[in-house]
Amino acid sequence: MGFLTDIRSGRRGGAFGFAIFAWVIIGAGIAVASALLLPRFEDRIAIFAMIGGLLGMIVGFYAEWGTSKLAKLLALPGTILELVKGVKP
Repeated sequence: MGFLTDIRSGRRGGAFGFAIFAWVIIGAGIAVASALLLPRFEDRIAIFAMIGGLLGMIVGFYAEWGTSKLAKLLALPGTILELVKGVKP
């Protein structure tokens, strides 16, 4: 019900850190997949995962506290995780 109240009032309170977590996982996953697809970089998967996770964390922080329409769109994976987890604000 808290999620619906936020929609009606228009308040933006963030996704309680779930956007950051989601984008770290997404960034690391994309980086590992790209390292596996490139034949010369298979031995550097950990470095790719760390860089991808760092870039994902930057996107997650923007999604968590940004106020633009792009930030709200980028917060969608965190909102989905919030709904699956069932966190009450």
